[in-house]
Amino acid sequence: MNNQKKIEYNKVFGTYYSELSELIKNQKKSLTVEEFYIKVV
Repeated sequence: MNNQKKIEYNKVFGTYYSELSELIKNQKKSLTVEEFYIKVV
């Protein structure tokens, strides 16, 4: 994997991870983790 792809992957994964942890922290009832995962993927 070249550096550019690695950076892109890390950016996407970092965004996903931070949003997921925010979701868990806030315990949003309107959006389950499964629904969130489907929305992202």
